[in-house]
Amino acid sequence: MRLFFAIFLIIFATSIFSEENNTEVYISLVPKNRVRKLLAFKEYQKYDIVATKEIVANALKTFTLKVEQDEELFFAERSHQHDAPFPLKKHQVKFENDMYVVTLNKDKVTGCHSPLFSGWALKKIRIDREIKLASQRERKTNLQILLSGLIQRYNFIDIDKEFIQVKLEELTGVRPVVVNGKTIFLNRRYEEKDQELSREYLVQEYKKLGYSATVGQHSSKGLGDNVVAEKIGSDPSKVFIISSHADTVRSALGADDNGSGTIGCLAIAKAFKDYNFKYTIRFLNFDEEESGMVGSRAYVDFLEKKGGLQEIICALNMDMIGYDGDKDRVFNVANCNDFSKPLNELVISTLEENSDKLNLRARKLCAYRSDHVPFWNAGIPALLIIENFFGGEPNPFYHSSRDTVAAIDYDYMRDIAALVANSAVKVLVIE
Repeated sequence: MRLFFAIFLIIFATSIFSEENNTEVYISLVPKNRVRKLLAFKEYQKYDIVATKEIVANALKTFTLKVEQDEELFFAERSHQHDAPFPLKKHQVKFENDMYVVTLNKDKVTGCHSPLFSGWALKKIRIDREIKLASQRERKTNLQILLSGLIQRYNFIDIDKEFIQVKLEELTGVRPVVVNGKTIFLNRRYEEKDQELSREYLVQEYKKLGYSATVGQHSSKGLGDNVVAEKIGSDPSKVFIISSHADTVRSALGADDNGSGTIGCLAIAKAFKDYNFKYTIRFLNFDEEESGMVGSRAYVDFLEKKGGLQEIICALNMDMIGYDGDKDRVFNVANCNDFSKPLNELVISTLEENSDKLNLRARKLCAYRSDHVPFWNAGIPALLIIENFFGGEPNPFYHSSRDTVAAIDYDYMRDIAALVANSAVKVLVIE
């Protein structure tokens, strides 16, 4: 009898332990524009996708996945210009030919990269406890409210081409810089010590231009050390964000990815330095985008916790704005949702109004692989401004040691930065 009772206890304890170490996750298709936190953005979808631990009421369709204790959940999308087959036969939910939700062992994924998924883009999924669908009535964003009364006229704001060339050469180690009183050459922005030096350099440069600047630690876990520089407006209740990511992958010097976007932010800050605006301009150079948008996620979470999301008008994110191999001047404006359409229209109209000054051609498309996505997840209008990476001309030196200033087109980079600056200044309102 004792032996039977002991065996029963072992079986019962094992079942309990197994239950505690498995999480049942619901992957649900829900009507468009009814939730804030999404897994994916596809312009041709008729639905949004969410992941929760509890069933979503009124979902269009729901799938169930079991996530083991040593596994994490990822959204997988076939990378641009790749025809790699999907590598798994189980533990996945398929939506389209190139869209999956998968469970992967933590040991097989570094950041959002896995050798198993060569040719695929992975995005780590944060699972919500529950999600309630909002009403179908559209909530006006800060941007829509401000644009509805926009009548301001202003002189075109140019970007200093020589400045961006010098500063990009400094950021990528071509020229020496003085940081904390020491002359050094900045290196790849991958190792923590190198990232720390580059952050100190950027803070120093923003301060030279008259901005308040610091490294904001936006996560208690030691992640999300983002450079924050701003000029407070006469009405500080509204904030316009221009952003980039400042890190690189291990193998790259990162002139284009993303020294170009980061120095683009600095160049716009220089162009704005003598203006006073009604609303606050904030520049953000994010940490660890290459590891899964870590810095921007931490920043948006930080804003949400302190009640700062309602201050944000919108975010324009620049990621890779310096490569134009075929000189066709095409760049991508990436948006995948309705609430960012007014921002999209603002950028396109600014380009059309200044076609005599900006030698650019916009290609509108949908892409979510950068730091604009956490803002979308929070319901904040945002765009990705990027070279023609998703439209048929990816940089051949992407994520390699050949991503150097030698391949940068400074006229093209200047014009994209100028487009962002002149789009932003319409909303910021010069006083």
